[in-house]
Amino acid sequence: MIVADVNLLVYLLVSGEFTLLAERALRRDRRWIAPRSHRAELPNVLATNVRAGVVRIETFDSLWRRAYRTVATPADSDPAEVLRLSVESRIATYDCEYVAMARQRRLRLVTNDGPMQRAFPDVAVRLVDFAEGR
Repeated sequence: MIVADVNLLVYLLVSGEFTLLAERALRRDRRWIAPRSHRAELPNVLATNVRAGVVRIETFDSLWRRAYRTVATPADSDPAEVLRLSVESRIATYDCEYVAMARQRRLRLVTNDGPMQRAFPDVAVRLVDFAEGR
């Protein structure tokens, strides 16, 4: 099981530079979890892709349903812990939700977010490293 940040999920749903790696990551571990906050983040990222002409608005429902099937959303992490992580690292609270979840469950957080990888090397791993089994 891994914690998948919203961008990893988008890489899987929307064809692009990292789609093949995201597919490899899913084959490597099919059990992905994310905090409930990803349900607010995902439509925002998809809307950005629609505005950029990468995704057609007509595909939104199918992408959203696939996302729900791919990622489980267990109970959220302790908000005080999320705030502490954010203040100490200067990383946004919505990103620290993923970190707190990974730490609480002793899982890896698969992300391409460089600042998160540097701030939380104990849990945050690069997509390419995870997909390639490193």
